[in-house]
Amino acid sequence: MEKLPNESTATVLWLLPAEPERGFLRALVARLATACAGPIFEPHLTLGFGTPSTLEKVTRAVIRLRVRGIAFRPEFTKTLFVRLENAASLRALREQLGLDLTRPYAPHLSLLYCHLPDTGKAELARGMELPFTSIAFDTVALITCPMPTESRADVESWKVVVSREIN
Repeated sequence: MEKLPNESTATVLWLLPAEPERGFLRALVARLATACAGPIFEPHLTLGFGTPSTLEKVTRAVIRLRVRGIAFRPEFTKTLFVRLENAASLRALREQLGLDLTRPYAPHLSLLYCHLPDTGKAELARGMELPFTSIAFDTVALITCPMPTESRADVESWKVVVSREIN
């Protein structure tokens, strides 16, 4: 039986990839979701918690981050993901948005949300190769989502409140 979404919600800020990376990543997320019975979602990098007024602070240009590899973790929200560099431009944007820079932050872009054993995750990660070495991000978005996100139903309940191009 599918779990209902969590009732506690949060408002978070995402960076969304620019084309052509966005199109490739959308297709990859859909392919992995179909193969593993996971949810299809918009590829994104979570910046932290935010409010609609937070988006008004954005004055930075497109951010390009180097890909550091494909990884996985035990948590549902880190089933399979692209590790990204924590570049000075990303730190400056997070500071501009008033996000807490004292907390540990490991930028990543999720590719799959699914309950899989680590052996399955490792096999997927080993077989994954991206056709690019960096990803450009040109849009910041404000999203409402259940906290914590622990299931397909939680992911499918995500809602975009507002988005803004940063180019």
